[in-house]
Amino acid sequence: MPDPDTKTAASCPVCGQHNQCALANPVTAANPCWCYSATIDPRILTHPAAILNSNSCLCPNAHKAFQQLLPMRLDRFISNLARFSRQDARQLLASGRLQVDQKIVLDGRLQVSGFNRIVLDDELLQAGKAARYFMLHKPAGVVSATCHPQHKTVLDLLDLPDKSDLHLAGRLDLNTTGLLLITNDGLWSRQLTLPQSHQPKTYWVETAQPITQDCVEQFKQGIYFANETLTTLPAALELLGTHTARLTLHEGRHHQIKRMFAHFQNPVIGLHRESVGVLQLDPQLAPGQYRSLSTSEIKACAQKPG
Repeated sequence: MPDPDTKTAASCPVCGQHNQCALANPVTAANPCWCYSATIDPRILTHPAAILNSNSCLCPNAHKAFQQLLPMRLDRFISNLARFSRQDARQLLASGRLQVDQKIVLDGRLQVSGFNRIVLDDELLQAGKAARYFMLHKPAGVVSATCHPQHKTVLDLLDLPDKSDLHLAGRLDLNTTGLLLITNDGLWSRQLTLPQSHQPKTYWVETAQPITQDCVEQFKQGIYFANETLTTLPAALELLGTHTARLTLHEGRHHQIKRMFAHFQNPVIGLHRESVGVLQLDPQLAPGQYRSLSTSEIKACAQKPG
């Protein structure tokens, strides 16, 4: 049975998601899924035409998150409806017949998404879904993906209706435990996971060999990855014991922590994520348990690090 952390022709090399479209079209740099495209060129996220006109595959689960990631102008939303033209949209707005979230809107430039309730006179054009945000204590042995042909996924741990619109804000390897964020708000999740956000992520690490002071210093300077011809951003490594430490990263490359310690021929045998940005894993959550985020937690996560 293949290791789910091993990237195959049926999975995205960034999110690890196994997708129906990828089964027919292997996910590569020339044919990436949406999150891989964004990693290669983050401008895709602010220029939707770039991905819609590219070879990037939009798999069923990622497509929903991608749609929510791209708010559109209200006048465009109206003119996209089959019975309205652009001229109709302008007239409807000028006449004050459109409401967004129970407020009359005259400006067609207003950005709307799937979370907004849009009404024309007394006709409901879009109900607007509720944005959902969850914190999960991921246990070992569960795959960070929305679907997987062979293994239990983190979504399988959620006892919720309508899980099809949920996606992961980041991922953890198969045997890594700790904080995992799940949402249906694509814009919020991308603010957290884009490389440019530099959101700090803190991990408890256990290694097979003692962790030396030299390791601490080199982590602070950055570790060179020859296969990617890059040096990691400075990372803070706090020694807790001879074989344990607390590590804070400001990026999230594939298997980055294991590769950083491999530079010192020191295998990682335990890895647990404690926090993402300002959000700490709730100590009341046992492995496999989850809860909704509070309004203050949602807003705090969306803020850029100081």
